[in-house]
Amino acid sequence: WKKRFFKNCKKVLLNRDDPFSFEIAADKNGVCSWYSASVCADGYASEIEKDVEIDGLYQHFLWHWQKMPARSISLKLPGLCNVSNAAAALSAFCLLTSDEQYDSYQLDFSTFSVRGRFEMVGHFQGGTIMIDYAHNEASLKNLLESLRAYHPNRILCMFGCGGNRSAVRRSAMGRVSSELADLTIITQDNSRDEPFEQILADILLGVTGDYVVIRDRKEAIGYCMSQMRPGDLLVLVGKGHEDTQEIAGKVEAFSERDIVESIEKTKKGQQVINICIKDIVEATKGKLLCGDEKQQIDHLSIDSRSSQGNDLFIPIIGAKVDAHRFIDGAFSVGCVATLTSEHDSMD
Repeated sequence: WKKRFFKNCKKVLLNRDDPFSFEIAADKNGVCSWYSASVCADGYASEIEKDVEIDGLYQHFLWHWQKMPARSISLKLPGLCNVSNAAAALSAFCLLTSDEQYDSYQLDFSTFSVRGRFEMVGHFQGGTIMIDYAHNEASLKNLLESLRAYHPNRILCMFGCGGNRSAVRRSAMGRVSSELADLTIITQDNSRDEPFEQILADILLGVTGDYVVIRDRKEAIGYCMSQMRPGDLLVLVGKGHEDTQEIAGKVEAFSERDIVESIEKTKKGQQVINICIKDIVEATKGKLLCGDEKQQIDHLSIDSRSSQGNDLFIPIIGAKVDAHRFIDGAFSVGCVATLTSEHDSMD
């Protein structure tokens, strides 16, 4: 039935990576424009590179449109599916504009994000925390495969399944998480009027790897965060943009973002590393450029926005963003030292 949308269209744009597109093209006698995330077309992406930044998982690629010069594009969403979505949007823009307009407009997705989709919500114990709305086998598989492409130390996957819904979906999600995550944490997710025990039993039919069951979703988030190691990626699956939880017919406010933020603040307030600058210099075999080597360091920080007094700020250099430019901001909120190899550019 979707083919009916194209019946009276003067301009048709199709996904070359989707076999069904060729059926539509046949009906249009081949008078169509094409886009792709993987092969040559009227508009296509090439040289896709992945990069982990402090505020998200990025993809950088070259965008080609017909005979126009290639453009560099940054996309703040992981996964080939999102490169395809970006290619569709870029192709639509190019199809509807002139060559002069194409040259004059800035093409950039680096500030674009979708609430609850591949959304980074925090950093904890050297790892990264994300939330996503995936709630079936296909979406969970796409999510975990996309995250695995960034080569995290481990993937921790926390999910549950909704009550009064397909039981087959539950075992399939359990199987996918077992295959693609290093640790599966099973918890509640809108169990509605169905007993959690039944939902859990259905999920476990597909689980084969290491798993933990924690019924209370808030407690499960706390457990997941406590298990994180440097380089880990924790993904909280199923809620995404939602801010409620329905259990036994009762709907209550429930924000995973707020829970993660609360645990981060609590942990940061408790965890004091209690070392001084001299210890850092000796451990890194570095050199103290200025300041007092006896200065106390209480916390390590890689985000100038959440830094506080007595922090050591560590600027990370990514493919597109060099955090050395945030050093002044880190000091303005109370950081007492920074660890850097770029001392030639510092006052």
